[in-house]
Amino acid sequence: MDETEAARRAAVAVRAAADAGDLAAGYVDAAVDTKETPTDFVTEADHAAQDRVLAVLADAYPDEPVVGEEDGADPRLRESVPESGPAWIVDPIDGTTNYVRGMPTWCCAVACVVDRHPVAAAVVEPELGRRYVGSAGSARLDGEAVETSDLT
Repeated sequence: MDETEAARRAAVAVRAAADAGDLAAGYVDAAVDTKETPTDFVTEADHAAQDRVLAVLADAYPDEPVVGEEDGADPRLRESVPESGPAWIVDPIDGTTNYVRGMPTWCCAVACVVDRHPVAAAVVEPELGRRYVGSAGSARLDGEAVETSDLT
């Protein structure tokens, strides 16, 4: 995949994550349920945010599968990333425990892989106003280049 297409996918990931984050941040007293354990929370905001991401992805890449954190009726949703081709991976509210407790440290994450290799990703922290974007071998936080530390 060329850098132009990777950048386009990164822009779509940012738009999807930002839209979902804005939606989730606007929920007040979202209904809370649990999944497999008593501390594995899911809220109505999780489902609404994932639906928002799916809508953005449907506009840009309507035929590509999506692996979503939450269940849903969208026919593009898969339980695992396919071995080949492009796919999107979505966690509509990463840090739902923090979200439920009113802590600002939660985010919306959207990534694209091709043949199971990452090509673009966005993590948006709506309450903290931060956007992390990765594409074509670079990573940025609010537009500024960031990199990993060499410390072990």
